[in-house]
Amino acid sequence: MEILEDFIPWIVFLLTIFIFSKLISWARKKKTVAITFGVLVQMFSPDPFAERTIEVVQQDKKSAEHRQQDDSDDIDQKSNQDSKS
Repeated sequence: MEILEDFIPWIVFLLTIFIFSKLISWARKKKTVAITFGVLVQMFSPDPFAERTIEVVQQDKKSAEHRQQDDSDDIDQKSNQDSKS
């Protein structure tokens, strides 16, 4: 049994290589299995830049709100000047 325990990492390694080689060949042939596997891995894998993405989106929203408010203030000022004239 000790001999089998020594080969377990190698068996797992070779099995992983076999699985990935099959996935690559399926992806080249555009099989649905490979595409589905890729979509699932992408969907369930964590985003390492999630916090950064959230901060960027929040900053973009704030800057858009400020721009919109500035634009509305400019329009109000122009309409006030036009009504005074």
